Amino acid sequence: MTKTTFSTVLKHGQEAVNSFLSTLIGEGHEVSIETPQPLSVDELKANSGTYLSAVGELESGASYIVLLSPSMVPVVSESMMGEAMSADDSASIDLMQEVLAQAHGAVRSHLSAHDVRLPAATFNVVPNLNAFPTEALPGKLTKVGFHLTSNPELKGIVAFDHELAQSTKEASAAESEPTAKVAPAAFPDMGSEQSFQGDGGNLDMLADVELEITVELGRRKLPLAHVLSLSIGSIIELEKLVGEPLNIYANGRLIAEGEAVVIDEQFGVRVTRLASHKQRKQAFL
Repeated sequence: MTKTTFSTVLKHGQEAVNSFLSTLIGEGHEVSIETPQPLSVDELKANSGTYLSAVGELESGASYIVLLSPSMVPVVSESMMGEAMSADDSASIDLMQEVLAQAHGAVRSHLSAHDVRLPAATFNVVPNLNAFPTEALPGKLTKVGFHLTSNPELKGIVAFDHELAQSTKEASAAESEPTAKVAPAAFPDMGSEQSFQGDGGNLDMLADVELEITVELGRRKLPLAHVLSLSIGSIIELEKLVGEPLNIYANGRLIAEGEAVVIDEQFGVRVTRLASHKQRKQAFL
């Protein structure tokens, strides 16, 4: 039986955070982590004056502390809300609580895929760690510093409760033990195989089946703040250029390209190029 080491958990957690940051603020933003070091709560508090602080309380009763540089706030808020907030903005507290909860969920899901159980957590964010009573924080900590490789000023500290590190190793080791007898599944003989051949003759049986045809004019990704600010008369610029062919889909599968036309005061589309025969058949199967 092989126990999952704390360094292995950190490695998987780093992978999850990198994937989360790629989704949140775009490609090229990865986390570089430092070697874990022991730290007391008093030492952590003494160095937390310039950080936005959060305590994540786990269902297991353990907890961990996250310190983020204030410069993280405008980067995250601009990506999520379409506007750059400062760490002094009252709304930034709620925003960072949501971001930390999502990041914890991403790490938890990634660790689960590697047979490491991490409990759910709730976060309490304050401008300064000194706002938390010392007795409410873990006494023995393991500190892991980190920064974004794209900008070393975007940095922070994660301080893990020693109990959390130990319980994570024990839980992952326990879950690796088989809890039931495992045997190959046995199935009765189903007879000779008869597969559907997608030739023209068989497709004739589907001739009366109705398909939903969709013509896509274009797409655009917008921050939630922009969507909420839309009003009558707002213009959304699409990514497709004027004159580019329109995509035609059947049941969500691309079958052709075309151009917009007007037929007796109704819009229509003239097919200018068909997808391959194989692609079109997939829309019907």
